[in-house]
Amino acid sequence: MRDVPYVVTLGSANSASPATRWLAAGSFRLYYNLYRDAARVEIWGDGTAGSFVVSGSVRPGPGVGNETRSNTYTVYGRVPPLQDAGVGNYADTIFVTLTF
Repeated sequence: MRDVPYVVTLGSANSASPATRWLAAGSFRLYYNLYRDAARVEIWGDGTAGSFVVSGSVRPGPGVGNETRSNTYTVYGRVPPLQDAGVGNYADTIFVTLTF
Protein backbone atom coordinates (compact mmCIF):
# COMPACT_ATOMS: atom_id res chain seq x y z
CA MET A 1 0.00 0.00 0.00
CA ARG A 2 1.12 3.52 -0.67
CA ASP A 3 0.40 6.67 1.33
CA VAL A 4 -2.45 8.82 0.03
CA PRO A 5 -1.96 12.59 0.49
CA TYR A 6 -4.90 14.75 1.60
CA VAL A 7 -5.79 18.37 2.37
CA VAL A 8 -8.29 19.56 5.01
CA THR A 9 -9.88 22.99 4.53
CA LEU A 10 -12.37 24.96 6.66
CA GLY A 11 -15.00 27.24 5.16
CA SER A 12 -17.75 29.35 6.73
CA ALA A 13 -21.36 29.76 5.68
CA ASN A 14 -21.54 33.38 6.88
CA SER A 15 -18.38 34.62 5.22
CA ALA A 16 -16.86 34.50 1.75
CA SER A 17 -13.35 34.72 3.20
CA PRO A 18 -11.66 32.76 5.99
CA ALA A 19 -10.05 36.01 7.12
CA THR A 20 -13.42 37.50 8.16
CA ARG A 21 -15.57 34.85 9.83
CA TRP A 22 -18.52 35.93 11.92
CA LEU A 23 -21.31 34.50 14.01
CA ALA A 24 -24.75 35.89 13.17
CA ALA A 25 -27.78 36.62 15.36
CA GLY A 26 -30.27 38.31 13.08
CA SER A 27 -28.54 41.46 11.85
CA PHE A 28 -25.90 41.34 14.62
CA ARG A 29 -22.39 40.02 13.94
CA LEU A 30 -19.79 38.67 16.31
CA TYR A 31 -16.42 38.24 14.65
CA TYR A 32 -14.23 35.22 15.40
CA ASN A 33 -11.74 32.96 13.70
CA LEU A 34 -10.42 29.42 13.64
CA TYR A 35 -6.72 28.57 13.69
CA ARG A 36 -4.55 25.54 13.10
CA ASP A 37 -1.95 26.49 15.73
CA ALA A 38 -2.25 27.00 19.50
CA ALA A 39 -0.72 30.51 19.22
CA ARG A 40 -3.73 31.44 17.04
CA VAL A 41 -1.60 32.99 14.30
CA GLU A 42 -2.33 30.73 11.30
CA ILE A 43 -5.97 31.04 10.21
CA TRP A 44 -7.30 27.65 9.10
CA GLY A 45 -9.15 28.22 5.86
CA ASP A 46 -8.91 27.21 2.22
CA GLY A 47 -5.54 28.71 1.36
CA THR A 48 -7.00 32.04 0.19
CA ALA A 49 -6.77 35.47 1.87
CA GLY A 50 -3.61 34.45 3.73
CA SER A 51 -5.23 31.40 5.31
CA PHE A 52 -3.60 28.01 5.72
CA VAL A 53 -4.74 24.45 5.11
CA VAL A 54 -3.80 21.25 6.91
CA SER A 55 -2.30 18.43 4.89
CA GLY A 56 -0.99 14.98 5.54
CA SER A 57 -1.13 11.45 4.27
CA VAL A 58 -2.70 8.20 5.35
CA ARG A 59 -2.10 4.61 4.33
CA PRO A 60 -5.48 3.04 3.55
CA GLY A 61 -6.25 -0.63 3.96
CA PRO A 62 -5.93 -3.14 6.75
CA GLY A 63 -3.59 -2.18 9.57
CA VAL A 64 -0.48 -4.15 10.37
CA GLY A 65 0.26 -4.59 14.06
CA ASN A 66 -0.22 -1.27 15.87
CA GLU A 67 -0.20 0.85 12.69
CA THR A 68 -2.41 3.92 13.03
CA ARG A 69 -4.62 4.65 10.03
CA SER A 70 -6.07 7.97 11.17
CA ASN A 71 -4.90 11.49 11.98
CA THR A 72 -6.37 13.92 14.49
CA TYR A 73 -6.18 17.72 14.28
CA THR A 74 -7.16 20.35 16.83
CA VAL A 75 -9.02 23.49 15.76
CA TYR A 76 -8.27 26.54 17.92
CA GLY A 77 -10.75 29.43 18.10
CA ARG A 78 -10.77 33.04 19.21
CA VAL A 79 -13.50 35.64 19.62
CA PRO A 80 -11.84 39.08 19.94
CA PRO A 81 -12.98 41.07 23.00
CA LEU A 82 -14.84 44.37 23.13
CA GLN A 83 -17.19 43.76 20.19
CA ASP A 84 -20.42 45.74 20.25
CA ALA A 85 -22.71 42.73 19.82
CA GLY A 86 -26.39 42.62 20.65
CA VAL A 87 -28.08 39.98 22.78
CA GLY A 88 -28.98 36.84 20.85
CA ASN A 89 -28.14 33.30 19.84
CA TYR A 90 -25.17 33.51 17.50
CA ALA A 91 -24.37 30.80 14.95
CA ASP A 92 -22.25 29.95 11.94
CA THR A 93 -21.81 26.75 9.97
CA ILE A 94 -18.30 25.48 9.29
CA PHE A 95 -17.73 23.33 6.21
CA VAL A 96 -14.88 20.84 6.55
CA THR A 97 -13.62 19.63 3.18
CA LEU A 98 -11.30 16.66 2.85
CA THR A 99 -9.63 16.43 -0.56
CA PHE A 100 -7.54 13.41 -1.51
